[in-house]
Amino acid sequence: MNQVIIPHDDLARITYSDAWSTTPGPKGLEHTTSTPRETFSVKFDVLEGGTIEVFGGIRPTPNSTVKVQSLYSIDGGYPFTYDAPWAAVSSSVRQFFNTSLSARSHQLFVCANRVADDMPYYLDYIQINNTVSASSNPSSAVPSSTDTSPISTPLSHSSPDITAIVGGAVGGFFTLVVLALVLFFLRRRKSQKLDAENYAQGYMHNAHNLAATVLDITNEASRSVQVTPFIQRQTSTTRDMVSKNASSNSIAASQVASTSAIFDPDGAIRLGTRQLIRSQDIQPAY
Repeated sequence: MNQVIIPHDDLARITYSDAWSTTPGPKGLEHTTSTPRETFSVKFDVLEGGTIEVFGGIRPTPNSTVKVQSLYSIDGGYPFTYDAPWAAVSSSVRQFFNTSLSARSHQLFVCANRVADDMPYYLDYIQINNTVSASSNPSSAVPSSTDTSPISTPLSHSSPDITAIVGGAVGGFFTLVVLALVLFFLRRRKSQKLDAENYAQGYMHNAHNLAATVLDITNEASRSVQVTPFIQRQTSTTRDMVSKNASSNSIAASQVASTSAIFDPDGAIRLGTRQLIRSQDIQPAY
């Protein structure tokens, strides 16, 4: 097995955030921080099936009020959480272990998530284990017994910045507010357009119904009117005149019928005293 040790002061490979410093440890100097959320990252290369381990000291003071918690993530993946014990350890202990890394370059991100002035985080060194044969690879990628409780928020590729996180959250909130306002006005505009269309359709429908009603009334009126042919009524005057004429004709006829024909000596036929026909006027029939 090929082992590569990266000490805490290898600044060519390890990049620290601002609030880190060096302090004497059991085996020399160590990098330490007592500021929460401070980070460091390290780049390394492994062979197929390689592993990585992180070692650091645990030295709480008698008046320690917090329990150190650190987070570890490979290539920005899901982080592992390590909660340090309360008891002080004189030498460095393994705080992180990861197995079965692929044969390529990787980057480890570490965050001192929960620390205090009386309980700082210590980094001693990082160890890379490259296996020569694939048969000697570890069978599982299980961290140490104390780092099996993951947290819900993965680490970033860059050092966490509270200001950037808060700014991003505020920016996201205002973006959601703007989107909500835009959607509200678009829906309101669409609703007003639909109301106008519905009003126009209702107006046209009412006009159509009114026209149909007027047409029905007109047709009903035309059917109720009856054309009666003109018949001249006989007035009482007309009836009297007809009756008088009929009586006159009847009287004249009766007078003619009752008048005797008288032949005068001169050969004329008289009807009563009036001479109507002279005998010489009568032509014999041959």
